[in-house]
Amino acid sequence: MRKNLSLEVSLMLERIAMKLAAKIGLNLEDLLKVI
Repeated sequence: MRKNLSLEVSLMLERIAMKLAAKIGLNLEDLLKVI
């Protein structure tokens, strides 16, 4: 059970990291367009 829990948590963190990376990527693109 513990392994499953840690796996779910790691997957959640991975999704959050991907979303943050996507947001940062979009922001960087906007900044480059402005420059």
